[in-house]
Amino acid sequence: MTKFATVARTLRRVALWAILPALCASAHAATQSSLDIDVTFSGIANIVNLAASSGTAPGTINLTWTEPHRDAGTAPYSYQVRVSTTGQINTQTDYNSAPLLSAFSSSLPPAPGSGGAAAGFVVDGLTPGVTYYFAIEEHDSASLSDYWIRSVALNLNPVNFAAAPGGAPSSPVPGTLLSASSTTIAGDWSLSTGATDYVLAASVNASLPPS
Repeated sequence: MTKFATVARTLRRVALWAILPALCASAHAATQSSLDIDVTFSGIANIVNLAASSGTAPGTINLTWTEPHRDAGTAPYSYQVRVSTTGQINTQTDYNSAPLLSAFSSSLPPAPGSGGAAAGFVVDGLTPGVTYYFAIEEHDSASLSDYWIRSVALNLNPVNFAAAPGGAPSSPVPGTLLSASSTTIAGDWSLSTGATDYVLAASVNASLPPS
């Protein structure tokens, strides 16, 4: 039975074929009918259930996940959140090239716990209507961290994205009255972000302007 514990990033890069000859030699030399191999790597476990959902306030998104377990590293520990508005963050390469959360929001993630508990926070200050893609890692105070991966097929962080909800659209900037007659009025104004329709009010009495 082979048991793999948390894999530190530096140890993940060790090719398995590099240790197979020694394992095979040990198996060949053994007189017992079976060989139990217990391989243990220490480090920080990957976060596998980061979930994003639209918040209740305009421009907010809720992030939740389960704290990863760890058996190595140097305290204090912290979360590093990266964000994209142009596409998914699927691999470690995507993660490394994505901007930090601070490029989009002043919200800060909580401090990591010892592992296994529910964690999360609200990201605010986002642009309503924009879809945000998130990724997260836990880091120690030296150089140890977990590894980011997203895979829908493997159910690894499949819902790491959400759209920031919008609020009431801003008032349009007053424009110009182009023409007016007894039956029609024509004018122009600047469009408002998030607006889907406009109501035009008019008055023929200068002392009673429309409200």
